[in-house]
Amino acid sequence: LGRSIPVIGDAVVEKEFGTGALKVTPSHDPTDFEIGERHGLESITIMNLDGSLNENAGPFAGQDRFAAREAVVERLREDGLLIKVEPYRHSVGHCDRSGDVVEPLVSLQWFVKTGELAAPAIAAVRDGDIKIVPERFEKVYYNWMENIRDWCVSRQLWWGHRIPVWYCDDCEEVTVAVDDPTACTACNSGNLRQDPDVLDTWFSSGLWTHSTLGWPDATNDMARFYPGTVMETGYDILFFWVARMIMLGMFNNGGQAPFSTVYLHGLILDPEGKKMSKTKGNVTDPLDLADAYGTDALRFALTTGNAPGNDMRLNEQKLEWARNFANKVW
Repeated sequence: LGRSIPVIGDAVVEKEFGTGALKVTPSHDPTDFEIGERHGLESITIMNLDGSLNENAGPFAGQDRFAAREAVVERLREDGLLIKVEPYRHSVGHCDRSGDVVEPLVSLQWFVKTGELAAPAIAAVRDGDIKIVPERFEKVYYNWMENIRDWCVSRQLWWGHRIPVWYCDDCEEVTVAVDDPTACTACNSGNLRQDPDVLDTWFSSGLWTHSTLGWPDATNDMARFYPGTVMETGYDILFFWVARMIMLGMFNNGGQAPFSTVYLHGLILDPEGKKMSKTKGNVTDPLDLADAYGTDALRFALTTGNAPGNDMRLNEQKLEWARNFANKVW
């Protein structure tokens, strides 16, 4: 396209891979974005939301992303700039549901500043106000919390709590408010539109410890049930949910931790050791297992031979063994 391309050096590039030189696209890759931030690179977005290329792609504008790749290679070949083509394997993110290649894009989002939220939550575990069981997961918790980044809380989904932000179409003022505003805070215009995004699911569920009890009002439920005693959940959402409940619970309730013990269980895996997923189709319905082997057998199979925080493969042999044991006890 006739653009000048700066040449930089960065430790993240693997010199042994390919030619040792790497193209950097700050608008279309998370790692490249960080490289661009470190070196002050220009961030150029070349893709539309439908996967076609925009005006920044010059003669390739309007082409589908995959068609454009072929066209670019052909153009390099025509201009005598293509030395050789080599096949290689690389890691590209795919959508779980559709199987499509995910294309990162730079966009305007809302963030929560997490530094002042994380510090008290770290201290609560370190000082013993909150105990994590098994204890080994404290290291995981500290690693996440001590390296925490600001939290992007806006999501382009169809359901959830709407972002409490309104834009004025007359003066472009941004209004953030708990209650729906009727007029712009700058020009008093009533021509307002709310941000179409919704809050991150983990932000909404992070409020669970107190929002379900009538907070911010001083209700009888708040007085009786906050703080709670034991929070029990899978270890895989220690950061996604537990850490957020601690951060938001303490921030909204005068520094009081939302619970005193976090008990983390392992995951029930399929016979091959893979996590059960509706998308993969390897989910086993516990009601079906109870019908086939008996409720006592299912319970016994799930509660034996494993320790807190450890995963467990569930297969027919274990269920049959549990059923046979239940029969012998009977």
